[in-house]
Amino acid sequence: MSSSSSSPLQAVPTSALVALATTSAAVIYGVWFYRRVTARGDYLPQIDRAIPRIRAADTYLGMIGIFDPNQVYRITREVVEDTGSPSITHFMGRPNVYVGTPEHAREVVTKLKEKPASMRKSAGPFLGDESVVLVPHEKWVPLRRNLGQVFHLLNMKSYFGVFVDSAHDFVARIEEHNAKRGKHFEDAKAKGLKTQPTTLLEPIDVDRCAMDLALDVVTRALFSKNLAFQKGDSKELSINLARATHLFMKVLNPIFWLLHPFQYREYHRMIKWCHNLCLKWIKERQADPNNETKDLLALMLKARDPETGNPLTTEEIVSQSFTFYFAGHDTTGHTIAWTLYEIAQHPEVEEKVHEELARVLGDKDAPSYEEAGKLTYLQWVIKETLRIHPPVGSFSRFTTETTDIAGVTLPADCNVTVSILAVHNSELVWPEPWRFRPERFSEEESEGRDQYAWMPFSVGERNCIGINFAIMEVRTVVAVLCQKYLVRPSVDLLPHTQSFITSTPVDGIYLHFLPREK
Repeated sequence: MSSSSSSPLQAVPTSALVALATTSAAVIYGVWFYRRVTARGDYLPQIDRAIPRIRAADTYLGMIGIFDPNQVYRITREVVEDTGSPSITHFMGRPNVYVGTPEHAREVVTKLKEKPASMRKSAGPFLGDESVVLVPHEKWVPLRRNLGQVFHLLNMKSYFGVFVDSAHDFVARIEEHNAKRGKHFEDAKAKGLKTQPTTLLEPIDVDRCAMDLALDVVTRALFSKNLAFQKGDSKELSINLARATHLFMKVLNPIFWLLHPFQYREYHRMIKWCHNLCLKWIKERQADPNNETKDLLALMLKARDPETGNPLTTEEIVSQSFTFYFAGHDTTGHTIAWTLYEIAQHPEVEEKVHEELARVLGDKDAPSYEEAGKLTYLQWVIKETLRIHPPVGSFSRFTTETTDIAGVTLPADCNVTVSILAVHNSELVWPEPWRFRPERFSEEESEGRDQYAWMPFSVGERNCIGINFAIMEVRTVVAVLCQKYLVRPSVDLLPHTQSFITSTPVDGIYLHFLPREK
C-alpha cells in the first residue's frame, strides 16, 4: 500500500492564497509608500528650524482617508490654531509649506506662477491635460488671453433668462416634492392643525436639486443644449458625471488603484465617456460653420489670441469645455445649497432677505437682470456663505527657484499651499469668524480690508475665470426661491462636509420649503 505525501500549500484554497498575496503586497507597498512620503529629502535644512512642522504621518494618513477624510479642514485647524503661518510638512522627499494669512497669500500668488506637477498628473485625466486650471504658466498665458476674450464677449444679460428658467424648474420640483411627500401648509391651516409646519413636509435634498439645476444652466450656456436634468431627463450623463466626480476624489488617494483596481478602471471609462461626449458636441458644431448659435462653445471656436492670432486647438477646447462643465455645476450647485442652508439656519438673515426682495421686486416671482444687480444684501449673504463654505479649501503653487515666502527662503522644487479656510476663519482678519454675519461685506466694514482676505475662487491672475457668472447664477436662483418660500432646516438631517478637492456635503443638505404668506 503506497502513501502519497502532499504539500501543505495544496490544502490551502487558491482564493486564500490570492488574498494572502494581495494583502502582503498591499502591506509592503504601504510601508514603502509611508517611508517615501515621510522622507525628509535633500534640501535646505534651515527650513525646519525656521518654521513649525506638521507631522508627515498625519498628512499620509489623512491623504489615504483611513482616519481623517476631511484632511483639508484638519490641516487648516493646525495652521490656524497650532502651528501658525507658515508651517511645513514633508511629502515624497519634498518640503510642503502651508500659509494661512492674506499677506502670505499675496506673496505666493505674486511670486509663484507654476502649479505643482503632481496636480497636473493627478487631475489631468479628469479635467483634461490642456485645462486652464492645470497647464504650466508658459502655456497658461496665451490660453488665458484667448479665454479672457471669450468671457469678455460673454453677454451675461443674454444668459439671465436661463438662470430664471432653471430657478422656476427648481420651484416646480419643490412643489412636486411637497405634493407627494406631505400636506401643504395651507391645507393644514385650513383644517386647524396646530402641528409645526416643518413636521408636515418631508425635507428635500437641496444639494442634489441645486446640482441638477447647475447642470441645466451650464449645459445650455456652454453647448446650447436643454437636457432637462431637473425633470429627470439625461440620466445617463448625470449618473456618469456624478460617478466620475466621485471616483476622481478617490483616485487622488495614491493607493486607491491597489485597493480598488476595478473602480480605478471604471473611473477611466467614465472619464473617457464624458470627454468623448464633449468632443462629439464640439465636432458637430465644427461641421456646421453656418451655425449662428451664440454660446461659450461658439465663442471658443471663434476666439483668436490678440497677440498671435492663433485659435484654440480642438484638444484645448475639449479640456476647457469639461473644466467649465465640471466647475460650472459642482461648485455653483454646492454654493446654492449652502446659501439656502445658512438662510434656513438664521431667520434674522432670511427676514432681511425678504425685506430686500419686497423693496426691489414687489410681488414679482423673479428679478430682472437689472433688479438682480440691486439685491445688495443678498450679495452679502452669498459672500458670507462663500467665506464659511468656500468651493475649495486651498490652492497650491510650486517654486522653480530659490524664493523668499513668508520670511523663509524656500528651495526650488517646493510645494506651497495657501489655506483658504485658514484665511477665512482667522480671528485676526474676521472678528468672530464662526458667526454668520453678512454685514461684514457692507461698504463700511469692507473698507480697509485686505483684498486677499476673501478668496473662495482662488485669487490672483490664476483665479476662477467664471466667478461673475457663478455668483449671478446663485443670486438669481436664491432670490426666486426666497421670494416664494420660507426655508427651514431639517433637525434630523444635518449636513456633513467632506473636502479634498471641493467642499462637498457628503449626505446632502436637507431643507423644508414652506409657502410664504405675502
